[in-house]
Amino acid sequence: MSLAAPADEPFVAAYVHLAHVIDRDASEEARREAIAESIASAKRAGLTVLIPYTSSSSGVAYYPSSFHPESLYGSWDALGAYIDAARDAGLTVYPTVPVLTSGHDRPAGILERNPDWALRDEEGAPIGYISAANADARRWVVEMLRDLVARYELEGVLLDYLRYPNKPVDLEPVGAAGYEKESGGAKYELTDRGDTPWQRYKEENLTRLMSMIRGALGETRIALYCWGPHVTRGHYVGQRWDHWARMGYLDIINVSGYCYTENYGDRYMDVFRERLAKARGLVNPSESDARFTFCLGVKTSHGGIKDSTEIGEYLNVSREAGMNGVAVFTLNTLTGYLDDVVDAEYFPSYAETLD
Repeated sequence: MSLAAPADEPFVAAYVHLAHVIDRDASEEARREAIAESIASAKRAGLTVLIPYTSSSSGVAYYPSSFHPESLYGSWDALGAYIDAARDAGLTVYPTVPVLTSGHDRPAGILERNPDWALRDEEGAPIGYISAANADARRWVVEMLRDLVARYELEGVLLDYLRYPNKPVDLEPVGAAGYEKESGGAKYELTDRGDTPWQRYKEENLTRLMSMIRGALGETRIALYCWGPHVTRGHYVGQRWDHWARMGYLDIINVSGYCYTENYGDRYMDVFRERLAKARGLVNPSESDARFTFCLGVKTSHGGIKDSTEIGEYLNVSREAGMNGVAVFTLNTLTGYLDDVVDAEYFPSYAETLD
């Protein structure tokens, strides 16, 4: 049975950190009560979609997965319990997957089992990122996603960390050998980010993985979190999401809205507006019917909102910039403003304006 969400459903969503909702040491009854409380908060806020994490960025799964060496809750399926509760409440679910990160600075999770898949730092030491240039690693990613979609008959998935780290990194041995062969031994610097064989090779392998994911997931809707228009060319992360949209690989492009006084001063809302408008302008509607949404960060490592009225301002500006949905990061942090959000009806009002 397919549970694919209709393309015109309002995408008014929130990420959910399951590890912050469900205590691994609590009884199953207490765990389910915590899930119910989380779902109730989403309903009160007027959200239509929930985006629970399937695993941590260190490769610890939140469901009993044969693809991950460790599950936070053992044999108990926290992700499945959350998905079931959300659906019972009439909400759509797009679980989010940290695709290529598994430990960040040092290998963890699947990279402890397969250390040869790990990208290398400037000194040649393995780091906690899976190499998109390694064919075996790509197959693992694709099969992990295929299993996830089939296991829960998913409406959609949101892909996170489908990119390289934002710094100079080297490939693992198999990927490096592939570059040597394809480039004819062209010399490179890890800092190369222009129109060079090195940058093109990195981008092409990431695109190859994206293409494989699209082919494997069939009709399942695919969303992608991205930083914005600046990463599509000449950037360390090598994420050509605009090209992926034109190729039909993406259904939703979720652009980061992490603009605050902390990182942009008094111009933060102007920067936010410009980022969204430029991102939307990279893909002509005649080239792709992918929906553009934005990620509203309540509290992030870049900064955070100061009061609930800023939520309404972000939503208004996003409409002006041509966005067609929102994903709040995260439901866990939104609850601190929940009464104000409910009273102002920010999200139901926003949903009414979406195409």
